Amino acid sequence: MTSDTALITDILGLPPAKKAEIAEHVERLKRTNGNEEPKKPRRPPAGSMPGLFRIMPGFDDPIPGLEEYM
Repeated sequence: MTSDTALITDILGLPPAKKAEIAEHVERLKRTNGNEEPKKPRRPPAGSMPGLFRIMPGFDDPIPGLEEYM
């Protein structure tokens, strides 16, 4: 584990662009209280479950009693 003094010394020796990256990371850590950021649930891509659903014969047939609405 790096001591605080050694860590600060290392950060001070970095170029300004890298210091900005570290500042952004520190802000992100403060917002999450050090925990990992919650990840969005990933949706499976379309067509990734072939054969799981089946369209029954007559699916598109008109529903009896609703002919006047079609």
